[in-house]
Amino acid sequence: MSFLADKNISHRLCAFLNNAGYEAAHVDQFSLGAAEDVAILDFARSGEWVIVTSDTDFGTLLAAQRATDPAVILTREVSTLRADDLARLLIVNLSAFDEALKTGAVVAISPRGIRVRRLPLR
Repeated sequence: MSFLADKNISHRLCAFLNNAGYEAAHVDQFSLGAAEDVAILDFARSGEWVIVTSDTDFGTLLAAQRATDPAVILTREVSTLRADDLARLLIVNLSAFDEALKTGAVVAISPRGIRVRRLPLR
């Protein structure tokens, strides 16, 4: 599984995920740092990336498109965590939602738990 960190996510998250054996890259690596969310969605879709973001607009766009991909991990409520703590949180919980990500979902991680909404969103 490959993760694409949005512009509102620390570059350091990618380093921690890569060190843990996952493929992770930041949108800046693909000159997408200033890109519109639709362009990031299209890029993620074409490369089968899972977007990691704290931006709720991705869910809105996926719903409007009735899209079945790309999957999104929404970190809005835990976005203040340090990059290493966020990486640890993702890695520890990934087995709980990795199948949903593979088939298309928006996964919201919060201090209260994990919520999975399958794509397409209604």
